[in-house]
Amino acid sequence: MEDALDSDGTSNSSITDEEDVSPGLTQPILNSRHFITPGVSKLIFDAIKKKSIPLQERLCVLLFNEIDLALHLDYLTKEDYIIGFEDTGWSRNKNVADTALVFMLRSIYGNWKQPVAFAFHDSPLNQKTLVRFIKTIAKETKNAGLNLIAMICTHADHNVETVDMLLEESKSVVLEGQEVVPIFDPSSLLLSTRNALSEAPLTFKKDGVLKTAKWEHLVKAHEIDRELSNCLTKITKSHLAPDSLSFTKCIQTLSGTFAGFLSTVAGKTGATLPPAATETAELLFFLDRVFDSLNGTMAENAEKPLRGPIRATSPHSKIWSEAKETFKDMDGKGGSWFGKWLRTLDAFEAIKSKMLALGYEAFPARSFHLEPLQNCFDLINEQAGNTPMENRLTCKKFSIFYNRALKAKDMAACRATEPICEPDGLKFLVTIEDLS
Repeated sequence: MEDALDSDGTSNSSITDEEDVSPGLTQPILNSRHFITPGVSKLIFDAIKKKSIPLQERLCVLLFNEIDLALHLDYLTKEDYIIGFEDTGWSRNKNVADTALVFMLRSIYGNWKQPVAFAFHDSPLNQKTLVRFIKTIAKETKNAGLNLIAMICTHADHNVETVDMLLEESKSVVLEGQEVVPIFDPSSLLLSTRNALSEAPLTFKKDGVLKTAKWEHLVKAHEIDRELSNCLTKITKSHLAPDSLSFTKCIQTLSGTFAGFLSTVAGKTGATLPPAATETAELLFFLDRVFDSLNGTMAENAEKPLRGPIRATSPHSKIWSEAKETFKDMDGKGGSWFGKWLRTLDAFEAIKSKMLALGYEAFPARSFHLEPLQNCFDLINEQAGNTPMENRLTCKKFSIFYNRALKAKDMAACRATEPICEPDGLKFLVTIEDLS
């Protein structure tokens, strides 16, 4: 990757143990495949400032997540530069990077998303550096005329610690004079719940009665369905693999449809699924309702109002209140994520209060997910190839694909062959034409 630039715009190619070389904003390197470099991109934020964006569509959230890289150094002949070391845009060191951390803005109401920063680092990125990224982006977002409402990340320990650090500083996360609500990605939380259930039984309470859900009930039910009914048309063997990284398959598995089949078959004469499988069905019904309440759109849904917009009078708050009581009593392997569910439900309640206070009658919960960023990761991984060692994603390849995405008008809407998430339907706000 190209060097970070000094404040006077000159290149600094030296690699030290840790050298701070700029305030965090990076300038472009012209006539290079690596046009956008590590750090917070001044070029992109300058282009956003020039955009005519309706007031409502200026409400946005900050997404950040990591993508794994292969340890590898490459010499860029044209730039006379070695790429593959840790690089935040304001500092480089001798550690070889194994991760790219990407920051993206997305509109709550508008049809746009926009990568605005990235860094190469040896995971996990230290909290001080992550906080610096967040604060710099918040400042540039405000200067560009956008209104930052929330920030969304996974519930990985280093992210939780960073959020807690920001909360410690101000009791609530206030960036550039704006209160920003931190949210742990609901899809990631659901995936952790699914994977924990696949490893060990999960206990929970319903109406004061202790219940137990077991993964083996889902596996057996799927076998019965394949032999007799074929009702679970979307469920394949890969859905029930012990570990999964697919959000789409996770949502399809922990669904009301699967729960209904479990309830119908469990304990029936001649069936091999025990009556206790109804307790597993109850957990699936519960998780399906909770996730619906955190994944709705602006489209009204009379049959399933939880999938519609969140309003002052919508049933979402009631579901969240009931769900918090259930999560408090839940017990299973690696159960630290139960507390993250509670924090996310509280965060959505805070978002609801904030949006109503701003004068908005309704908003879509789906705008507060990492999905748009994950879809970009899917596409980058697919372009790099993910099996032979020589085709693994490196810092050089990531840089090329990241820059290529901004050069193609339709790249944001492209879909990987086997995406982890559902399509988000968003376009990049800024393309290469806006940067020239």
